[in-house]
Amino acid sequence: MWRDFLYFPKQQKLGLLILAILIVALLAANIFIDDNHPLTHPEENEETIETQYQQFLASLAEKENLVKQKRNKNTTPFLFQKDKLFPFDPNRADSNTLTTLGMPRWMINNLLRYREKGGYFKDKNDFKKLYGLTTENYNTLLPYLIITPKEKKVKSFPSLIDSSTIDTTAQRPHPIKFNKVVLINLNQADTTTLKKIPGIGSYIAKRIIDYRNRLGGYYDINQLKEIHLKADSLKQWFIINQQDIHKMNINKAGLNRLRAHPYINFYQAKAIVEYKKRKGEITTLKVFSLYEEFTPEDFERLSHYICYQ
Repeated sequence: MWRDFLYFPKQQKLGLLILAILIVALLAANIFIDDNHPLTHPEENEETIETQYQQFLASLAEKENLVKQKRNKNTTPFLFQKDKLFPFDPNRADSNTLTTLGMPRWMINNLLRYREKGGYFKDKNDFKKLYGLTTENYNTLLPYLIITPKEKKVKSFPSLIDSSTIDTTAQRPHPIKFNKVVLINLNQADTTTLKKIPGIGSYIAKRIIDYRNRLGGYYDINQLKEIHLKADSLKQWFIINQQDIHKMNINKAGLNRLRAHPYINFYQAKAIVEYKKRKGEITTLKVFSLYEEFTPEDFERLSHYICYQ
């Protein structure tokens, strides 16, 4: 009778055999894995975690230093280099002009924002209010500051005069003009003086002064032809003192400073900079006589604006 309990059909025997083989295989695999991959000791886990934690703290400290450097970048002290400076009007100079002067980007942004909000530098002393400008840098820029008087906007009101009964033309103010020829120093005259010359208004006066600032000064009355003015008609009104010309030290001026001058184009400026890198200081412009970028006319014009020390 007990044999009936131990009797298994052929298919069940085959299934039990396969099950037994699988169990043995799993046990063998488990033993093999244990032998080749021993458990990690807790001490090793703690060391790994501590190392990773220290690396994380180091990365945080590095990022914090980068943030501090970025914040301190705007407050890094700097000084204007006199060899890069030239006359400019802080009320009208654009960002390219200010960059050429060596002004840092954050200070340029401060100046432009001040002007966008309606700010205007009424005189040279007023320029001190520019945020971030130190007293030392202000004193360096002072000789190069040009402050153009702000044109006042006169508010107009409706006239209460009956123009049909009264001639109002005689009551209109007329600009003051010279009634005879007066000699004026072209390199020192301001817009108010220039507008007293018959035929010169605000627009022409501004063109004359703006071009004078870009050049550094006039050495010949015929240079006014370069801004499309009739120099022959104006010749009788002007005298020129070449000692008033602001000369540029060619050995200290960089690429941007050279390019800012009306008589030096990009390729000429690049040739000058590359020559200084290869051969050192320049003592005469004749070293460029064989360069195709320069002409004899260029040498003659630049001789009035270049110095070597």
